[in-house]
Amino acid sequence: MHPDSIPAQTLLAAARQESPAAELRCRALLSRSVSVHETRAALQGELARCGLTESGFAVMAVLYAHEPGPVLRSDLGLAAGLSPMRTTDALTRLEMSRLVRRQRDSQDRRLLWLRLTPEGVERTALALRRYVAGAGLATESLDEQELTACLTTSDKLRAGAALLAADAAAAALT
Repeated sequence: MHPDSIPAQTLLAAARQESPAAELRCRALLSRSVSVHETRAALQGELARCGLTESGFAVMAVLYAHEPGPVLRSDLGLAAGLSPMRTTDALTRLEMSRLVRRQRDSQDRRLLWLRLTPEGVERTALALRRYVAGAGLATESLDEQELTACLTTSDKLRAGAALLAADAAAAALT
């Protein structure tokens, strides 16, 4: 929700009625949310320039980290932080693009090993370089102290989000 939108302005007005601190908290979260969304979209654009989606990049990054060895298909989704369906979709696209190769285990046919093709290795290296360059560009106006404060703030916000989610889950049970 963009801070200038009517829903955001309505939210901020309601928070303002509660207290100046509530308004500040809501304004800070809205601003943070927008900056995260815009940064993520820009970084997705860098991946797209490499012909990759976020899911495809996650799969390829896991395989790249294990190069030159293969990775078991059953371990890939968890390592990439993807659902089974997104992992399958990403693998299908990557295999069709000849960036990933599947191979059945010769001893146990139930096991499926995955590895990057040579083109997959090159594409992953390019995507990593572009992503790192994009992250550098997005944060170049921040000094080391500000970057550290950003990390600390993000950790605290994630902890707060976990509390909120747990509270919502508990409320749903009652």
